[in-house]
Amino acid sequence: MDDLVKRRLLDRQTCSTLTPEGHGYYLFTNQGQGKREQAFLVGDAAGLASRDLGEGIGPAIESGLLAAKDILQQANYRRTEIPAFSLNPSLQWLQYIWG
Repeated sequence: MDDLVKRRLLDRQTCSTLTPEGHGYYLFTNQGQGKREQAFLVGDAAGLASRDLGEGIGPAIESGLLAAKDILQQANYRRTEIPAFSLNPSLQWLQYIWG
């Protein structure tokens, strides 16, 4: 909550009236293992929520498809092959300017 106030996404008065619920959510990073031997971490389990929108279904599908291709020996499962952002670069720039 303090981070949201600091980033001006939430004002201090509104923050004081809220009771947060839920759990932490990891945003995309290229760090960490996604595969060990024949076990794969995909989607939320791999911390692959997009960095711009916190969206998880796109990275979950991409990582699942990449794991399947690795199993079929058609590709290597690497986190760097999964897009870290949901928006195309032009929209990322606009989000940064307005956000």
